[in-house]
Formats: sequence, structure tokens, C-alpha cells
Amino acid sequence: YLSTEKIFEAFGVPVPTLREYQNEIESDFSKFYIQHGIANFDLNINNTIRTRVFEENWDKVELHGPVVTNRILLCLKELGLRLAIVSAELPEILARRMEQFQLGDVFDYVRGGTWPKNAALGEVLVHFGVKPEETFYIDDTYEGISIAKEHGMKTFGFTEGYNTRERIIDAKPTYVVSSLEEAFFVLDRALR
Repeated sequence: YLSTEKIFEAFGVPVPTLREYQNEIESDFSKFYIQHGIANFDLNINNTIRTRVFEENWDKVELHGPVVTNRILLCLKELGLRLAIVSAELPEILARRMEQFQLGDVFDYVRGGTWPKNAALGEVLVHFGVKPEETFYIDDTYEGISIAKEHGMKTFGFTEGYNTRERIIDAKPTYVVSSLEEAFFVLDRALR
């Protein structure tokens, strides 16, 4: 959200509230900026400002419960599950975050810069040779959950991230969770 504030300030347009941002932002974020008054939205300017804000605040970003997150991901691997990340995040930022949090060995497939996620989720299914109904997908956006459901995947709506809890619930995910730990317990029960 801090990068969004800086983008609106750069264009001299009033900044939407955090709640507006969390309720309205989608992977085609240009719509959000245009809708809120940046008629001459420029993706290059957006990415430049966003990257600068990320760099200035790089060390302030943490995983949700880093010790628990790493332990859970390793438990999932030990259960024989294959893990993938399909993210709209810029690939270079995603790669650096993966390195920062030492997640490179945990995930079997990583793809950034995916928006919309339709094709990328299809590629993951082909990559792993699995049927959609054999997969679990976790996302903190209405849009991501909706796309995964269209593919036939079981979905986890994560309520402590990008979109508001209400927006996540509106997507009607299979499961609603507020932590990776909670998702692990639900997944563990579902696999038994």
C-alpha cells in the first residue's frame, strides 16, 4: 500500500484509503489507478516507483510467522506434496524474496509476473501432471481464488493479506483461513 500511496502522490492525485485499496485492487491494477483519478496511468512509472519503495523498505517485510511458515512448508514437502508459487509479483522481486526467506529449495515450481493467472495455473497442472480436483490453491485475492475455482481447484482464501476478509469471503473459497498454520491443519484433515 505504501507504494500505492507514493504512486498517487507522484501523479498529484488524492490517495485512496487502505480499505478502498484492499476491496478494489486486482491484478489488472491499472483499472484501480484510473478509477481513482490517474487518467494517464503509466505502467513503467508505476513499476519504477513500486520498485523504489520496495528497495527502501526491503528489510521491513517479513513472512507471516516466519518460523512456523518454514516448518509448515517443510512438513508439506515431507508429506510428499509438490509446492508451487504462481504470483503476479514482478519476477525479479519474487526471486529476491524467495532467496531472502530461503524458500528456493521448498518450491518445485515458481512463476512470477502472472496476471491474469488463468494460463499460469493451467501450466502448473500440466507441469505436475495432476487434475485440478487433486490440488489445493491458497490466495489472498478475490481474483486468484475465482480463477482457481474456475479451474476446479480446491481453494483456501487467506484473509490476512492483499484483499479484505470480506472480499475473500465473497470469492467463496473452499476454506477460509487467517494463517498458514490454520491452512496446514485443514489440509492435514482433508488429506486423511
